[in-house]
Amino acid sequence: MPEPLDKTLFTLPLNKTSSIVKSAYGYHILKVTDIQPARVRSFAECRQELLEVLRTQKEEAAFRAWLNKLKMKAVVKKEINVLKKNMPS
Repeated sequence: MPEPLDKTLFTLPLNKTSSIVKSAYGYHILKVTDIQPARVRSFAECRQELLEVLRTQKEEAAFRAWLNKLKMKAVVKKEINVLKKNMPS
């Protein structure tokens, strides 16, 4: 997280709205609606989320490989007289 956002979020009291904060991503107005203590999640808690992330990454990689393979096989022809052939005389 950009430093200006990080600094603002961790100093802002609960249910208070910040003034305008400028970051590399633009201008922001922040509001803290909940504060939770830091914790370490066990592998069992993260397992399903990790599996979904890995599955998504593999699906995207397979799709890109398939699409690139199709692009390599594609034949593109340019026919200039296509309209003249289909038009009645």
